[in-house]
Amino acid sequence: MTKNELISYLEDVDHGLIQFQNQGNLKCTLRYRPSNLMAFNDMVTSTNTDSILNHYNQYIYLLISYDINKGGINTRADLASKQHIDDYLTKDFISKVSLRSGKSELRLLDHISVNMFGYTSSSEIMLVFERSEADDNDLKFVIEEGPLSFERWNFEIRSKDIRSVPELKLES
Repeated sequence: MTKNELISYLEDVDHGLIQFQNQGNLKCTLRYRPSNLMAFNDMVTSTNTDSILNHYNQYIYLLISYDINKGGINTRADLASKQHIDDYLTKDFISKVSLRSGKSELRLLDHISVNMFGYTSSSEIMLVFERSEADDNDLKFVIEEGPLSFERWNFEIRSKDIRSVPELKLES
């Protein structure tokens, strides 16, 4: 499967790897990103693709997006809310998230916030969690209460959906 085909597969709600929840004027989207997609750019430029993929396979990647008014910043209040969310994602967010696999809580290792400072209604953060080697349980992702008085968000990605992700082939 090509990179573009894999992204289309991951963005299809029927596959269970992208999930949405709404609270008030705020929409939260959780996207699972497989290791081979995360490693793709490094693998294209290297002859040692197995080593690169083994490195990326040590982690679980989740992309979280917040969107105000489901697509538009229409007022100054929307812009203030957007700036509040961007500030939250860059400072406090990581203390409010958890990922469980079975009875184990997986450790958050890194996060990257994409902050557009008012140019878009959406804010994103990539989370990188340790992967439990012997674990094949569903992933339960929780975001505790946060900005704009939203309540707890709960997401679950089934292990069978993760196992069903097609292999990414390097394009020649």
